[in-house]
Amino acid sequence: MMRNYQSANFQYQTLIHHQHADLIMNFPKACWSTTCFPEMYHFLQVRQPSVLETTCFNDENLTFSEEVKQTEMGHLFEHLVIDQLCQLKAKTDDAEFEGCTEWNWWKYPIGSFKVTININHQDQKYLDHALRTSEQLIEDLYAHLPPKSSPKGAFVSS
Repeated sequence: MMRNYQSANFQYQTLIHHQHADLIMNFPKACWSTTCFPEMYHFLQVRQPSVLETTCFNDENLTFSEEVKQTEMGHLFEHLVIDQLCQLKAKTDDAEFEGCTEWNWWKYPIGSFKVTININHQDQKYLDHALRTSEQLIEDLYAHLPPKSSPKGAFVSS
């Protein structure tokens, strides 16, 4: 399965492998961070509160409910997909998924991300639904909470 998605707000291409899926993403608008959406935390509390309880591994050892207030949109998308996968699989079995978001804006365009979701072949049946649900949530975020402008270079990271 290979899935492509494109809108004015973001796009990605999904590359499915035997034990993982890579999402090559781009947020072409001027905002690639959750800091551009001051009401985003409340939006997630209402629309998908379980994502705020997902585990996050980051340099500051922040919970995702804290990290989400100032993180990259690709990272948010990773957690949305993982949360959806867990919800779908948990209906019939124990569910645990892992992911990683990477970016290198010196080498690739600003707003580009590579999101890797570790998902075995058997669980890939949940992926399309998880991606579609996460896409819609991001689109709704942009539609209902227009991003505020961000300071130039505010989200460049090594």
